[in-house]
Amino acid sequence: MGFIAKSSVALLLCCLLPALAFSQGVAEKDKRDILQRARDSYYSLLKEGLANFSCAVVPNFGDVEAELREANPEAADNWAKQVAQIQIAVTVGADGQAKVTRSDIADENLKVIADDTDQMVVDFFALWSPYVVGTALPATDAAYELEDLGSEYRLTFKTGPASSVITLDKDLSVGARMITGPNVNSATWPQFTKTAKGFLPASIDSDLRVPAKGQATHVATSITYQEVSGLQLPKTIREDITRGDNYDDIEVELTGCMATKR
Repeated sequence: MGFIAKSSVALLLCCLLPALAFSQGVAEKDKRDILQRARDSYYSLLKEGLANFSCAVVPNFGDVEAELREANPEAADNWAKQVAQIQIAVTVGADGQAKVTRSDIADENLKVIADDTDQMVVDFFALWSPYVVGTALPATDAAYELEDLGSEYRLTFKTGPASSVITLDKDLSVGARMITGPNVNSATWPQFTKTAKGFLPASIDSDLRVPAKGQATHVATSITYQEVSGLQLPKTIREDITRGDNYDDIEVELTGCMATKR
């Protein structure tokens, strides 16, 4: 169970960085207004008063167990008892970072499954939180460039040593986000559900490539939601992972969630 990417950087650059001849400058006041409206367009757990939330993380091995049960019901029963030993919990704070804890596991095979599940959960919240807990967009008083490309806006800015390019559709939802940094290059293509309180990510396609480490990994992430204390929190998270000719998938359910508000 690995993690994150697609492939054609050239194609991505064509999508994100069209010829400058087609872009139009945006007046400073209009830039701030557009950026502020974009920042206000997303469902925000912080605006809803979130301090933190915690959930149990339950891996879904239904397909594996079903195949095993068809061939050997007794082995399926033993498998179900073994994986029940994997008890994982996640807590997400107001900074959007996930902290994972789990029970001690002696079996080495189960340990590998638990390690992969832990990493999947941490990576998911790193991908999801900028749209729901924090913001993927810069502050209106930060240094950035905003261009009107006709059918979309292009936003360019830096965060520390990393350079970001974000395209915004004219409804101000993020169409694509590319980050180039010293340790990793990533690109994400989120899709949103429009709620009464703003955009909520329904799926996120993402690519990740570590410079000089070969091909990228592509992850297609889909999310369903549940209401907990009046907040929209993830319920199921599924990732379909492709790296070269290798494919894997992993799905977890967040159960027993509790949220604390400020």
